[in-house]
Amino acid sequence: MGDRRPHGQRRPLRHLPAHGDAEPRRGRRRAPRRPQRRRRRVRLRRLASAFVVAALLGGGCGFPEEEEPRLLNADEVGFDLLSPTTAPPTTLGDDIAQTDAILYLVDAEAEVVKPVTRKIAEPKNLDTVLRALFEARPTRQDEVDGLTNVITPQTRLLEVIEAEDASGPRIIIDLASYFPGLTFDEVSFAIAQIVFTISHLKGGKDVAVAIYVEGQPEDVRTDDGKSVPQVSKADLSDFDEASATSTTTTTTVSVVAGMPTS
Repeated sequence: MGDRRPHGQRRPLRHLPAHGDAEPRRGRRRAPRRPQRRRRRVRLRRLASAFVVAALLGGGCGFPEEEEPRLLNADEVGFDLLSPTTAPPTTLGDDIAQTDAILYLVDAEAEVVKPVTRKIAEPKNLDTVLRALFEARPTRQDEVDGLTNVITPQTRLLEVIEAEDASGPRIIIDLASYFPGLTFDEVSFAIAQIVFTISHLKGGKDVAVAIYVEGQPEDVRTDDGKSVPQVSKADLSDFDEASATSTTTTTTVSVVAGMPTS
């Protein structure tokens, strides 16, 4: 996965805006060239929507009137009429049951990940917590503390799968694309955010995590420069705040049958 920098030396992280306004640089994987076709379909559907609205408003302009309401199939209604036109609220309402969740953000200066508390809607599980992590933007206090989320808003989480095979239990994070807009080093921080957040949710267990893109596995990098199919918190000890301030010797991690073991 490229040349390994000397231990403890990483390329400085780029300053990422708190609200993801800037357009990200090209990621490692090129997204499928579908947007132009999709925009074309959206324009056609919007045009169809205009005709539907005109038909509803212009009952006396050549369109037959109906005495009884008629249920329309989804494919008979314009795209814009089916989709919401406003973004969902960014805050949870008072009537929604909430709970605290621990998410990990990046301290770029210390080159570690640190926990922060966020309110999320119940139930609290892997899916809801990871989606909260992907959507989390730094608060004013986070910015004062030098914390940021390197996972860009363009990173779309498709599915979270708890699986088990011959190597043991693992969690699969399936993405639409491989961390768009991030540099080589920033991807390592993003994966550390995910792994540490999962580990905390699982009671501090050293859980194996695999990254997939549209159902296909992607290798990830450990602290010692190895490319492996899955990583755990033990593989990313350089990003652990406790390890960074400790003088103890880091345990060597080996990989047996794709499963990291101490």
